[in-house]
Amino acid sequence: MRRVALFTVLMLSVVTVAAWAQAPIPVDKVQFLASLGTPQAVEAASRHRIQTKSTCTVNLTCDVGAYHISCTSPNGDCSSTSTSVTCDGNTTNCPICAASVECCDGSSFSCVGWSSCDDTLRSVTCDGHTHGFCPRPSQCF
Repeated sequence: MRRVALFTVLMLSVVTVAAWAQAPIPVDKVQFLASLGTPQAVEAASRHRIQTKSTCTVNLTCDVGAYHISCTSPNGDCSSTSTSVTCDGNTTNCPICAASVECCDGSSFSCVGWSSCDDTLRSVTCDGHTHGFCPRPSQCF
């Protein structure tokens, strides 16, 4: 056992002394950089494109009743015409009519409709829904 231990210590000493005896070869900066090599060219088609999402918003003031419509898409899929906005395939249309009435007491009522509009002396009706009732003229004087 002692012989094996002595032999191992002796061999490690010889290897260590031999390693220290070799002087490093000096290399200047140019030689070092040249030893690294140059990067390999990569075809543009083989690169993976990073898909990005961009949000968009479309705002439109309709000609009828100055009604505002808008929509937003997190996928960047927005478009508009003169009477509608569309985001991600969902379309919002402008109304087709507007009605308003001025009351004798200074108040007013108005509405916009997508199918029908009607105004009388005392109220307005759009798409079948009546909005507001003015006081009778006899109640204003």
